[in-house]
Amino acid sequence: MQDIMTKQRYLKNKFNTKFFQNLCICCVLFSISACASAPSVDIPPELAHEVKDVRNIPQNPIFFLENNQTKDRNALLISAETSVEETKKFRENYFRTWQSVKPMQRNITYFKSILNVSYARRGYAENLQKWTNKHFMLLAQNANYKDAPSMSQDAIITTNTALRAAPTTRPYFYQPQKPGKAYPFDMFQNSSLHIGAPVKIFHVSKDGQWFYVESATAGGWVFAKDLAFVDDAFIENWVKSTHFASIINDEVELISSDLKTLAFMGTILPIVSSADNYFTICVPYRNTKGRVSTDVIKISKQHAMQQPIPFTAANVAKLADHLMGNLYGWGGLYGNRDCSSTLQDLYTAFGIWLPRNSRAQAQVGEVISLANMTNKEKEKEILAKAIPFQTFIFLPGHIGLYVGQYDNQAVMLHNIWGTRLEGNGRFVIGKTVITSLYPGMEHSEAVQSLMCRVQSFNIIAQ
Repeated sequence: MQDIMTKQRYLKNKFNTKFFQNLCICCVLFSISACASAPSVDIPPELAHEVKDVRNIPQNPIFFLENNQTKDRNALLISAETSVEETKKFRENYFRTWQSVKPMQRNITYFKSILNVSYARRGYAENLQKWTNKHFMLLAQNANYKDAPSMSQDAIITTNTALRAAPTTRPYFYQPQKPGKAYPFDMFQNSSLHIGAPVKIFHVSKDGQWFYVESATAGGWVFAKDLAFVDDAFIENWVKSTHFASIINDEVELISSDLKTLAFMGTILPIVSSADNYFTICVPYRNTKGRVSTDVIKISKQHAMQQPIPFTAANVAKLADHLMGNLYGWGGLYGNRDCSSTLQDLYTAFGIWLPRNSRAQAQVGEVISLANMTNKEKEKEILAKAIPFQTFIFLPGHIGLYVGQYDNQAVMLHNIWGTRLEGNGRFVIGKTVITSLYPGMEHSEAVQSLMCRVQSFNIIAQ
């Protein structure tokens, strides 16, 4: 095991969860490598092990407002009319699952196939032992797909929760010694949902502890205790709420006599009233009968703003700054974010709807292809046409937000697992950072830059 740890370069990287402290093989699905040259700066001790970009490039989005080509940081990036249209589109997408009557095409067939693979393709659990026939059979029996879909019931998420590809909390790693197929890439982790997210229940596990649900962005298994049934009257009142508060910080406490939970950036909840320094919002919770009840809670305007907030570079930078250093979480693992959920949660406050995965996000707005260009040509095109804080840069399996330039190089804000070295080695970044499109290229074993794989950039809400 020590040889594997050395190979994977985990001497300076510790897991946050005790459950996985002995899981020592790190892979990255979409990490590549590179690094920009930048003026040398004093390196704080806590950054001594970071890739050079993170040490040299300011890790503060607001810096790029003051030292970039952003002419008017408070100017609207889209018109007021476009903002209204975008917010309307957001609400339609967000609540559309309550209008569905059956699962999305092929979804249940896909989830069923995950538990129907051959032994040769069966993955590994948390102890690096292969999933056995017995345990897969028990999972399949509990999922009871032969009777799916078995119901169609509207519900709402009452606490931040995971969307699992199977009714289990145990992980599923394909191959522990191959990139992108081991920790933290738990293939049973499909996505995650915030409190207040609408869902439709289409199936229940045999033990009654799990529901298969579909949301506006993804489907999967959710703990039954993490949602509540809703009726038509509730839906009508909830959807027709005039104003919604968008949470702009993480781990915001929502506490009353009936509930105690946390809200994270990307959450929206109806506004009941507004005062100078706070909103009164409506928060759902699961009552003893499994149905929804609501309570009204005061929340400081330091933690929430009315959606949509003005779409300006200054506001995007301010909200993005709250995400800096956030730990990487594949599919929302451990309540953290990956690259696409980082952008999705960031733009919720602006009423801009984004799909859940990076490839779909790369098709939003005006798309500029960089196919068949050299790295130098790509850089030149990005610097010439990309709009800071409104442009996404895409490469297969990864996406980030263009924030401007530093030392004559394009830089982006992104949540990335790590950079790829020769063989299966990885230098773990594991959080939201600002880098060039060449992070990690100072390593002699670096194999490929992000820029080599960049395919396009897109200007959203264009």
